[in-house]
Amino acid sequence: KYIVTPDTLKNDINFLKNKGYTFVSAQELIDYTNGTSKLPDKPVMLTFDDGFYNNYGYVMPILSEYDAKAVISVVGSYTDEYSKSNIANMTYGYVRWSEVYDMFIDKRVEVGNHSYDFHSNNHGRNGSKRNSGESEDTYKNIFVDDTQKAQDRFMTKTGFAPIIYTYPF
Repeated sequence: KYIVTPDTLKNDINFLKNKGYTFVSAQELIDYTNGTSKLPDKPVMLTFDDGFYNNYGYVMPILSEYDAKAVISVVGSYTDEYSKSNIANMTYGYVRWSEVYDMFIDKRVEVGNHSYDFHSNNHGRNGSKRNSGESEDTYKNIFVDDTQKAQDRFMTKTGFAPIIYTYPF
């Protein structure tokens, strides 16, 4: 089961904070690996995949309440689909581009690229897995095209592009 209730998330964040962990961003981790900054003694990252609407509706207010940070990785095709309607379903819906923009400007959230359309079993492909018999060059081209399509959509729709890629299954 991949569902965490808001109360469970609050308890988990409190537990980590009480144990001395500090929530860090992907940018902070990148800066550390590049040797341009240090990390706290007990760094931890919260990550949420797929870009569910409840990440926007529940997670963002909790991050604000507890002064925590997280990465929310968004699937571009899901966001395109939900942006066509005015559906904001906390049970099973995805963020729209307007919410992705809000996440980009929130200092507690980093938006990750979780592919444009590799997070499904569409088009004869099982997620981002290379197909049997598919050449490495063909796979590389398809993978790069999908990743770039998502980056382009983020930039076009929000004016921002993710600095991290969250590999889909």
